[in-house]
Amino acid sequence: MQYHAYLHYNDLKQHGIVTKVTAEFEQNRIPPHVYRYQFSTVKGETIYRSGKIGSQGAKDALIKFNEEYKNLQVIYNPDKPEDFWKYYSFINYPKNRNQKLFINMLIGTLVIMYVLQIPIGFIFERFSKKQKEA
Repeated sequence: MQYHAYLHYNDLKQHGIVTKVTAEFEQNRIPPHVYRYQFSTVKGETIYRSGKIGSQGAKDALIKFNEEYKNLQVIYNPDKPEDFWKYYSFINYPKNRNQKLFINMLIGTLVIMYVLQIPIGFIFERFSKKQKEA
């Protein structure tokens, strides 16, 4: 999945077009509330998306909608407009990817050190006992 996301990122980086979306918020009597957005491609297609937003009250859902979808831009490939990214995710992808790589390498190093500590400590203890006996 990571590799697929990286290939998709590179494809959008080379061929992507950034466009603004039209978004609307629909308040339901019972949460969750619904958001909808759409954008038009250069070929005249209109892409629609919708989803649930906010499991709390309408005020919290509206605040979240205004933060995330009010001024939303997307980047898409004209050949495959259904595969698009939110533009802020696209901008932050390299930074997030490098941070995840660093954290995974750090955790991996600590785990390897801990796992190797047990046999190395055992071997060191055996040799020190033999030297004390001699």
